[in-house]
Amino acid sequence: LVLLFTELPAPAGGQAVANQTVNTICNTFIDCSVFGHKCLASIAPYKYIAASQKVCRCEAENYAGGDCNTTTCVGGVSAPCNHHGECRYSDGSCACDTGWIGTGCTAQCPTSGGLVCSNFGTCVLSGAAGVCSCQGGRKGEAC
Repeated sequence: LVLLFTELPAPAGGQAVANQTVNTICNTFIDCSVFGHKCLASIAPYKYIAASQKVCRCEAENYAGGDCNTTTCVGGVSAPCNHHGECRYSDGSCACDTGWIGTGCTAQCPTSGGLVCSNFGTCVLSGAAGVCSCQGGRKGEAC
């Protein structure tokens, strides 16, 4: 018996990471190409995957990564990235939503008119708070 392993492309809603398919929608175990990942019920509130769909993930709920040895993102599986970002289950880091900053997307950036720093500055982390670093002589909380 000879088994051949090839890289599978990431299905819609999934992400390909370093020649591996991680956090992808699946139907059977054959759809999961990452060692340690199995086709299981979705446990985390994924932003782009329906709760009724199965995903390729680690069996242990608090672990992620290509070999299931990385703890999940800040907030755990029930509130990854504090509901203000998308957890990169490939390495346990957060990609924060616009207007949020910090390791676990815990600091909200000042806005004006729905624009972060009024589009006249950059949101930076100062202690545990998001603050604007204003440009062009602009001042104020949201520039």
